[in-house]
Amino acid sequence: HLNRLIKAVALEKPDRVPVCHDADNVAALLKGLKLKDFCTDPVYAHKMALEGILELGGGQFDTCHQPVNLPQFLGFMWLSDMKLPGRELRDNEIWQLDEKPLMTEEDYDFILDKGWNAFVGMYAKTRLKDDIFEAFQTMMAISPEIIKNIKDAGIVPITEGAAALPPVESFFAARSMTSMMRDLFRFPDKVEAACDVVM
Repeated sequence: HLNRLIKAVALEKPDRVPVCHDADNVAALLKGLKLKDFCTDPVYAHKMALEGILELGGGQFDTCHQPVNLPQFLGFMWLSDMKLPGRELRDNEIWQLDEKPLMTEEDYDFILDKGWNAFVGMYAKTRLKDDIFEAFQTMMAISPEIIKNIKDAGIVPITEGAAALPPVESFFAARSMTSMMRDLFRFPDKVEAACDVVM
């Protein structure tokens, strides 16, 4: 699997096209796990998902996109509230980004003046309902065991505990699609400058 990926990345010809799965939630559902439990017990959810993935594709899956899948962590990456199964949604309904403009136009100036870390700290405490830092710490704590299980199953994780997004993706989620599109037309230079600060 690793050699196949290395060849593909190097633009050589592997024996076949590498296959990446991003189907943890589907695989867990096939094993009978409710999505509500997927969000509240990530270690058990991973165990059920890995079993389901191996049953679905066996050795056909070369890699996985996100080895540790904790929906609350998406709120950390996207600076947004998440609607979760068993909380705002039915027990088996897929989690959703609660798209609303929590980030304001003035926040670009805050980022330019005080920096990204100061902004995220303020934003997380004053605007989000979930503790995104707790979600991040949970992800970091469980990642080594989960990554080892995935590797032991013969699947190569593309990332091993790191999550990186282009800043504009976080802005789109935090501002909402509509507001961000307007920002890009009205003051693109400020948006770009804020992205540069984040980078």
